[in-house]
Amino acid sequence: MKAYITILIIFLTGCLGNMSFNTLEYNSKILNPDTLKHNQEILDFIEFDVLVTNGQIDCSDQKMKNYLDECYYVLAAKENDAQYCDKIEKENIKDACFKRMSAHLNNTGFCENISNETLKDDCYGQFVIVEPNLDLCKKLGYPHSCLDAIYNKHILGINFSKNCNNDSIESVKRLCEDIQNLDDAFLSNNVTLCNDSSRVDKCYSRFLYNLSRRSNDPSVCSLHIDDSSMTYCYIHFAIKNEKPDICNILSGDNYDDCIVQIVKHFKDVELCEGIESYNLCVHYVAEKTLDYSICDRSTNDRSRGLCIVNVAELQNETDKSWCGSIEYERSLAECYEIVAVNSEDEKICGKIKNPAEYNQCIKGVALRTLNPELCRMVKKTHPTSQNYANCIKTYAAKTKNMSVCVNLEEPAFSECLYDYDLHNPFICRVLKDTTKEYCIKALGRD
Repeated sequence: MKAYITILIIFLTGCLGNMSFNTLEYNSKILNPDTLKHNQEILDFIEFDVLVTNGQIDCSDQKMKNYLDECYYVLAAKENDAQYCDKIEKENIKDACFKRMSAHLNNTGFCENISNETLKDDCYGQFVIVEPNLDLCKKLGYPHSCLDAIYNKHILGINFSKNCNNDSIESVKRLCEDIQNLDDAFLSNNVTLCNDSSRVDKCYSRFLYNLSRRSNDPSVCSLHIDDSSMTYCYIHFAIKNEKPDICNILSGDNYDDCIVQIVKHFKDVELCEGIESYNLCVHYVAEKTLDYSICDRSTNDRSRGLCIVNVAELQNETDKSWCGSIEYERSLAECYEIVAVNSEDEKICGKIKNPAEYNQCIKGVALRTLNPELCRMVKKTHPTSQNYANCIKTYAAKTKNMSVCVNLEEPAFSECLYDYDLHNPFICRVLKDTTKEYCIKALGRD
């Protein structure tokens, strides 16, 4: 068995050449000769991954004969050539390939080649987010959010370029009517016309948002028909006119919300006095000024601790003395974790009493220092805990270093590879059981 492990390590070293490869001690249960076929696939995958990383992928290579679909998938992206997708036989990998290439080449035409309707919607959806248009909306199974996006992006007073008043799709026809209604309200300066829209709230918000940008009079905010839009309108004028007392027009929760938002601009902790969300308000001022002393204005230990942690995180604190004054245990642990990670010193994690929070700290330092060996320092939180495996899985996914997965037993090993690269069809072949099913279903999903 030891001889087999030695051969494996030599093989891996040869595959990787001069590449950095953090290899932990190999687990004999993974490399059991009874599962040699599975292990050979693992070895093939490791070599495949190295070839891709080095830009040396060649689908005509004899080593790739059993993995042609996966190879064409990778090659299509590498060479920005969707013709390789047509060579793929497995439908799910072919679909994933076309979706990937549609994004790479910014070409919606490739979405038409996808057979899975859900994935086809996803493919068109990635373009809708960037620039929604009617033609794309009509291709979607559920076009409503796409049509809303067109409405929200419409420039007031500009004629809508598409004549869709007589469109056969009722939701598209309704969009045209609502946009016309919005423009009529804007051009006649009459917000009450919005009452005839099927998007009444959106119409009021669009109209009054535009009006508030052209006016210095906060009284326009009173025309809003919902509290949230009205409050944010007053917030806008309070900041625009440099007058925090504009919030006094509001009452109750709306007044509190106004103060909490404007304090980020004015950075004056005195504004926080008397509001229900006082501690949150204090936090915002401390974070904006990076001033720990403002946290002392908090009304309880828990809030003060959270405040100090937020400031420490924002300024990448490396001085653990700030943590010593925290009495709330959870915030104390978070503070030590921030300092440990920023100073790249795992010994600071030893100050954390709670095992789960200690483990989180060790994981953070392992990622910052690119040292997976630190995962061996995690503690068991219960007899069957998988804390070491979780640390390794996180490390593999964050650093894109698949080699560390080899030290884990199943099912953690498959989960580790899956987390390493969610959209690699080659990985799906290596995985087992439910993780393999998740991998296949996830192909082409972002």
